[in-house]
Amino acid sequence: MRVLVLEDDVPTAKCLSSMLQALGHEPLVAYSLDRAVQSFEAGGIDLILTDYALPKGHGVQFIKEIRTKSQSVPIVLLTNYSMPHMHAEALHAGANETAFKSMPIEALERILEKYGV
Repeated sequence: MRVLVLEDDVPTAKCLSSMLQALGHEPLVAYSLDRAVQSFEAGGIDLILTDYALPKGHGVQFIKEIRTKSQSVPIVLLTNYSMPHMHAEALHAGANETAFKSMPIEALERILEKYGV
């Protein structure tokens, strides 16, 4: 399955990408909001993992934009911050859930299984 990863931090993006590959999935990494939207519009995305804090905006903007295009693709907001307002903001924007980006591979696997990816 194809998983779009929106993450501006290269080491984090590579780590998520490696874990997705190890679990048998095809990661598509975008380092900016614009590139992520282009990648999504190209089609074939089964799940989105998006960072919250980005250089030119934040993941919630991306979630809102994607939700104007698709209500069905699962979106998980990733963050290393434990702030309730971020969680609420992401869910209100249309994310299916939030998760810590420094999760072990088993946690990522559970997320993928939960959404049938």
